[in-house]
Amino acid sequence: LGAEYHFEGTDRLSPYAGLDVSFGGGNNATEWDKYDGLGYNVDHTREITAKTSTLGVSLVAGTDFYFAENFYFGLELGLGFGSLNTKPGTDKWTIAGVTTDTESADKKESTFKNTPTGLMRLGWRF
Repeated sequence: LGAEYHFEGTDRLSPYAGLDVSFGGGNNATEWDKYDGLGYNVDHTREITAKTSTLGVSLVAGTDFYFAENFYFGLELGLGFGSLNTKPGTDKWTIAGVTTDTESADKKESTFKNTPTGLMRLGWRF
């Protein structure tokens, strides 16, 4: 979700600044076959599953170029904060045919990032 404030531009160019909010959730599944975390191990497999949720906020700036009435091509750069929360899940290890089931740890991560590569947009204005 987001909002943009468009500054006065020209008939074809519309510069803007805005705020984006993103959120989501899902399931995360990781599987290692013949890998023990350090290197190749023929007798080792591991499978981790957990639910995840994300939240992010970004300040953005960009410009839209109207190449036809109501149709535009836009470029955008941003600076933002994001967080990822991984709930406890299952962690299944199999080493030499012996399987151990444990609960994976709760994990929280956050990032502060810029998006210098930007975003290219193609759209239509209602």
